[in-house]
Amino acid sequence: MQGSALSNPKGVSYRTSAATTASIFGGLAACLWGAPELINLLFGIEAADASEVIMARAGVLFAAFASLLWASRNEPPSYLRTQIAFAVVLAMLGLVLFGMVELFAQRVGAGITFAMAVEVLIAGLFLPHAKGSSDLPPSEN
Repeated sequence: MQGSALSNPKGVSYRTSAATTASIFGGLAACLWGAPELINLLFGIEAADASEVIMARAGVLFAAFASLLWASRNEPPSYLRTQIAFAVVLAMLGLVLFGMVELFAQRVGAGITFAMAVEVLIAGLFLPHAKGSSDLPPSEN
């Protein structure tokens, strides 16, 4: 598979990465709002008022990220696009880190590893773009 998009993340365009991730985040937001019990089941946690409130609020954040990524999918290489990609990498690796902590502390079930795998994949898609144009200065506005 040498040279394929899977073995060479630089082969995955920002447009494809942003559109795919926007779709994933949009679906996750809908799930967090409409079927939070699926998240409880996947993570192996009991439903509680607090978890439902936090999931609904997380849904707003994922919807906002989805909107930002969808809107930026056609953005040419720029400082802004690099920073958006960096933010996605940072968010995904942060979620992986917290997932590992919660898993090792046995506060969540093994199902969280599915979410962590998706988060690592998304971080990998955006990492080449997060390193892309960081030498461009921010605008003077």
